[in-house]
Amino acid sequence: MNTTHELPAFMIHQSFRYVIGRRSYAVTDWVSWAIENWGRVPEQSKRIIMTEVEERLTQVDFCQGTDDDLIVVTNSDSTPFGDDVDLGQWLRLRNLWTKDC
Repeated sequence: MNTTHELPAFMIHQSFRYVIGRRSYAVTDWVSWAIENWGRVPEQSKRIIMTEVEERLTQVDFCQGTDDDLIVVTNSDSTPFGDDVDLGQWLRLRNLWTKDC
């Protein structure tokens, strides 16, 4: 994946806010980019990303099912992370700052 050393912080914020909550391959692409470049992401950008991901996680209730893990969104009118597969990508990113997942 291509990386850019001089990517302006506003582009990181705008692209993050564009993809969070989306249901598309763009989520995987963005999260993969963020993981690969996390060490070069400005601290202020990291705080924004971490705060917004954590805030959205408060809207998700993780439950154990008998066969598979179930993910239940507590607010059924909105999906804070898109589909379950998209949520999985955000949890992958979250592993950069916590190992609770």
